[in-house]
Amino acid sequence: MNSRRASDLAYVAGLVLAGMTYVQVFYRPAAADVESQSRRLRTTRAEICKSDDFTRGLDDLERYLAEFQDALAELDRLVPTSVDGDERLREIDAVVGACGLRSRSIRPDPAQPQGPVTAHPLTITVSGTYEQIVRFLFEVESLPRHTRATRITLEPELERDAPLRAQVELTSYSVASEAGGER
Repeated sequence: MNSRRASDLAYVAGLVLAGMTYVQVFYRPAAADVESQSRRLRTTRAEICKSDDFTRGLDDLERYLAEFQDALAELDRLVPTSVDGDERLREIDAVVGACGLRSRSIRPDPAQPQGPVTAHPLTITVSGTYEQIVRFLFEVESLPRHTRATRITLEPELERDAPLRAQVELTSYSVASEAGGER
């Protein structure tokens, strides 16, 4: 019986040794690999979450850039980089005619650099009624290009065809280039 017991013990010891060998050779490396894959999966999920947040931020940035480009286009329309003096004179003369005024003189004055912008004054003398002159000022300041009446002088007209004469200085602006002059 002792031999049977010794063989049973040897058999059990062999099973335990086989089990321990299996754990050391197969189970532990597989468990370490599973843990490593699990860490990589968690890291990848975290990066995906960051990427989603970043992508949402890009949508906001894209919308902001579109609004910014629209604002720049509007600024370029209001205050362009240069002034076409002849077209500006034609534009003002058309407003004079549309308001029913009579133009006495239109005189472009020299450009006046004012830091990053250049002022382009224009002095015009018109004759007409008070209402026509006010409408003229409104129409000029409503032009697509930023133009302001910077000085106005009203006096009675000596001739009978119009009750008032107005001398108006109209100023429009252009943006100076980085080099300091106009583009």
